[in-house]
Amino acid sequence: SGNTANDGGGVFNYYHVDMYDTSSIRDNTAVTGGGVCNTGSSNTADFCMHDNSSITGNTATTHYGGGVYTCAGSFSMENNASITGNSAPDGSGGGVYHSGTYFEMNGGSITGNTAGLACGGGISVNSANSVELKGKVTITGNTAEKGKCSNYYQDSDHVINAANLTEGSLIGIEINYSRRPSEGNPTVFTNEGC
Repeated sequence: SGNTANDGGGVFNYYHVDMYDTSSIRDNTAVTGGGVCNTGSSNTADFCMHDNSSITGNTATTHYGGGVYTCAGSFSMENNASITGNSAPDGSGGGVYHSGTYFEMNGGSITGNTAGLACGGGISVNSANSVELKGKVTITGNTAEKGKCSNYYQDSDHVINAANLTEGSLIGIEINYSRRPSEGNPTVFTNEGC
């Protein structure tokens, strides 16, 4: 905690990182990826949050991803992992900015994060790959100060696959229609009762 860097205030990941138990990345600052900068290639950079791990109170000062910035590779959360209280005061993706290969939440929560300049207080996605939401997922209570897509912002031609969410999931999703898939509208698959 309390670190400062250009990219990845807490962790700069080029290969593989797993967070377990109650491990925490907190109160770090970077230009991009206040808590974590996940980069490399689509086959190497892999960042996974398990159990009750958390990324909280981090700041991306002028760019993207207050909590996590993924520009290559994959990012995943499961169980009770949480991303809370992070900010990107002059950018997008207060909690998570994802332009990588793969993004999956199999449980976990992204709450109370803030994007100051543009959009996606909780999550901002700019990737042509699908996003997988499974289990009991919470993406609420985030803020985009310009009023654009506070919880989940998508600016890409891809699918949000939420077919395996369980009861009690809470998600706010808004779609930017300035970029549409080649046929029809962006697609969100969900099951009933969520």
